[in-house]
Amino acid sequence: MRPLRLAVLITLLASCGGGTRKLDEALFYDNPYFKLKVTRYFENLPLHYVGEVYRVQCGSPATASTPAARTQDSGWVSVGNGGVIGSKSAAELVEPVSKSYHVIDERTLVWTGNGFQVSFDGCGHFGSWFPSRLPAEMIDPVEKPEWCAPAGTQTVATTISWASVSRGSMRSRCGPTERFPSWCAPRRSVLTESLRSRVGIRGERGRW
Repeated sequence: MRPLRLAVLITLLASCGGGTRKLDEALFYDNPYFKLKVTRYFENLPLHYVGEVYRVQCGSPATASTPAARTQDSGWVSVGNGGVIGSKSAAELVEPVSKSYHVIDERTLVWTGNGFQVSFDGCGHFGSWFPSRLPAEMIDPVEKPEWCAPAGTQTVATTISWASVSRGSMRSRCGPTERFPSWCAPRRSVLTESLRSRVGIRGERGRW
């Protein structure tokens, strides 16, 4: 085989091998009990995804023994992720990403995205709820309003009642893949006050 062809073949095989490398990170919350940071990685997953991604990681005494993973640092746990192809730095992601993370008090963190997670012990343990995991008997087919989906289509949806969080029965009026209006997913103030009142949390909310 000619040297040039061999070099091209080696290059192609290397590019198909894929891989992930860490780019940078930005800390956006810090208290004595836990910290939050955005970490960017470049992922090369042939025939699947090539580009930048982010992971939000939480570090605390409760996570100190957590081993490192492909997109997770040792001593930290991942609590959210997403694709950010074309992003320039982790710092530029802090403002949009941190809006989904709500610090209730010095040990309590709530994440709201395509689901709901809460930790009361500085990220040591999380309770979670995701619409996609609801049992079939709790899901009712409903017709979406015109702004939520093309007219005439239907989707399987759920109805969220934040008042029933403590009973484990949460419902949503829009499909999980749609952008929720304010009445369909509670705003930060509604969520935090509901949690504070129902689980007896006291103290000021954390600030970014």
